[in-house]
Amino acid sequence: MKQEQRLTGRKCYDHLGGKLGAMLFEFLTANEWIRLDDGKSTVYVLTPKGEAELNSIGFKTASPRQQ
Repeated sequence: MKQEQRLTGRKCYDHLGGKLGAMLFEFLTANEWIRLDDGKSTVYVLTPKGEAELNSIGFKTASPRQQ
C-alpha cells in the first residue's frame, strides 16, 4: 500500500506558511504564475499566465483596478 504523504501548512498572520506555503510559492514562481513587481524587491504580482491558469481551475481573480 502506498503511504500517503502529508503536507503541513500553517496560517501566519494573513498568509499561508510552513512547508505547504513554501512549496506553493516555489510552484507559482517556477511556472511563472507570479513574478516580482518591477522595481520592488518583495512584492509579487499575478502574471497573465497565472490569472488564466487560476481561472481555469476555478479560482476567480480580480484585476488590480478591481481590488
